[in-house]
Amino acid sequence: MPTSREGFEYTRHLFKEVLPSMTGGCHADVWLPLPDKIKAGRVPVGITYHGGAFTTADSQHVFSGHLAYLLERGFAVVSLEYRMCPHVRLRAIRHDLLDGYRWVLHDLPGLYPALGLEPERNFVFGGSAGGTAAMLVSVDAATAGLPLPKANYVAYPLADLNGRIFRDYTPYEEAIAALPKWARRKIDALLFEPVSTAHDVWSEDGSSPRATWASAAINSASLNEFMTGHAPPYPDIQNPVRLMDASFPPSVWVLAADDELLDPQQTRDAHARLRDLGVESKLVEAEGMPHGALEPGPGKDGWEERFWPYALPALEFCVRKCEKRGWCWIQ
Repeated sequence: MPTSREGFEYTRHLFKEVLPSMTGGCHADVWLPLPDKIKAGRVPVGITYHGGAFTTADSQHVFSGHLAYLLERGFAVVSLEYRMCPHVRLRAIRHDLLDGYRWVLHDLPGLYPALGLEPERNFVFGGSAGGTAAMLVSVDAATAGLPLPKANYVAYPLADLNGRIFRDYTPYEEAIAALPKWARRKIDALLFEPVSTAHDVWSEDGSSPRATWASAAINSASLNEFMTGHAPPYPDIQNPVRLMDASFPPSVWVLAADDELLDPQQTRDAHARLRDLGVESKLVEAEGMPHGALEPGPGKDGWEERFWPYALPALEFCVRKCEKRGWCWIQ
């Protein structure tokens, strides 16, 4: 059985075959609580999607410290893959997010019949693109008639495609054409490969074809254009903050005050919109937090301890929402 970087054993399941692809399709990594941590014979689920500009990272890219916290409290944790840019756009990614969520609800309990999984008692969490994914899967689950998450935990997301970002916009094709030949050759090599659902950030030094493409799309502020197939302004039908309505789950937002990639105001505005819709919403303003601070990665030694005080109230909010009447998950 494989072991995560934090030392927790997990099982890996293919929930959606994709051929051809670099990985065979979309996988779910599943961590289960020890029997003595299970409360009243029932196990709720924390579902997470990784960040990485919908272009990089993988299902092992789970918020630091969150596995230990949730497993200790009797939760199962499921990290779901999705197909990544530049081989697909946002519409296909949303299909994968929803297919993974549906798999957790319908198929996961049958894989562990003796465990007492209650996947309808779930919350969804993620940061950056993973936070955007959490927003979108809640919208799409409602449209599909699926049970909604009991809560969303969203950190420094791309919440508003039309929100301010700290880059000047250059149209995608123009930005790619302006790259030096060596960079265009790398991108051509990437596009020649089949689609992928995973990229190891721990071995990434910024020179891979995937990193080259991501850097070009992010630095030209054209990633949203590529994902939606539209030049700005982007339509409400693809804009996460505009898709939220009064059916949206109770949500907690972690605002990275020192975010230099996405304007923190995007997080504040998403929180305010939910409040205006009458949805319970909590904002945690993380002073000194840069973009991506909750995810593990090279060069982040000590970050978990530094930013844990901002993650903890978000986790507590979600755990409370997954409580069952008559007994409690919290020790």
